[in-house]
Amino acid sequence: MKTAVLVIAGASAGYFKVDRAGLQWADADKACKAKGMDLVTFENEAEYEKVLEWLGDTTDAYWTGYRDDHGTVEPAGYTRFAEGEPNDKMGDEFCIRLRFGTLNDALCEIYWAGPKKQNIGMGYICENDEEFAIADKEDGAPNDDLIVSGPVMTEQKFPSHIMSNVYRSNKKSDAKLTTGVFERVPDKFEHGRPVYVNKDTKRYLSYSYNPEEQMPTDAKWKFSAEHMVGPSVGGLAYIESQAMSPDQIKPQAPCYFFRVFGPKKNRRFRKMNCIFDVDLKGFDGEKAVGVKFGTGPKSKLSMVNGVYLPVELDNINEAYKKVGADVYAVKRDGEWVFVETRDIHTKRAFARINSSENLVDIDLNSESFMGKKPSDFLTYTF
Repeated sequence: MKTAVLVIAGASAGYFKVDRAGLQWADADKACKAKGMDLVTFENEAEYEKVLEWLGDTTDAYWTGYRDDHGTVEPAGYTRFAEGEPNDKMGDEFCIRLRFGTLNDALCEIYWAGPKKQNIGMGYICENDEEFAIADKEDGAPNDDLIVSGPVMTEQKFPSHIMSNVYRSNKKSDAKLTTGVFERVPDKFEHGRPVYVNKDTKRYLSYSYNPEEQMPTDAKWKFSAEHMVGPSVGGLAYIESQAMSPDQIKPQAPCYFFRVFGPKKNRRFRKMNCIFDVDLKGFDGEKAVGVKFGTGPKSKLSMVNGVYLPVELDNINEAYKKVGADVYAVKRDGEWVFVETRDIHTKRAFARINSSENLVDIDLNSESFMGKKPSDFLTYTF
């Protein structure tokens, strides 16, 4: 399936932007190069002003092609830094972003702008020296003077695994029905949407819609037993969303369980709310590594334990990022350390494993610590 989201603003050709993409600098750089473009830099003040005019009055932030890895901003070009920038405020801030009309340096690994709780993802701007047309005008005429913003005609790809965290806020025992890792069932779809199964609990995550009993707007994603997958409207928990894939369901989507009450001959049902924000994350099972420390404070175990995917970090040879969290597993100085974003380039860590092997191949007898206390651990694949 193909999707096209085009937001068109009048300006000179040669630029492409994605608002709030939520990408680190390296991923934004790859996204531009995949289009045959580069992250934007500015030849002169006129070009800089032209891009600012296009962006308008916005709180969004955008990665640029500038970096200051060696104390000098490169490549050469026109720059307009905010007062006191660049300043390496959070450590080795090698990457340069544009926000509020000026530039500032930032950690290349961040993917948000401003306070993280505001949920403003880092966008990016690509440029191409040659003028080109990406879209047609509404009347069908060729469009050779437009800047196009947003993803353009990309194929729908479904994640091989879904990490789910959905449970009743007042009854966490229901978590076994709806939490954990769900693996995609090969070649099985419901109304164009993939079906997933948690192999440990034998619970399924699928799209529920019966055209003989429901309107299209009644369709929902649901957790259920296997026999309820398909035209059955029955299930264990429901999320009101018509998203094409579970990882596209918005966190604020209404979610509920059914509670049975009343005498057996006159049984009724009552909706019971799920947690406030539905949390469903997709990931690639072929690249993922699970990490589980066995002993330590619950808060630290919750922070460190989980599923990690490989990422590229500046000046780090091997690194993984936890799915759905800003926690990294980084190999440095002959050991693996588990850190938050701000500590990637410091000596602080929540947990350590004394091994220089690949994360998935670490000997389980390797010395490991949660904080300063010894802790057992295991790693696993999917």
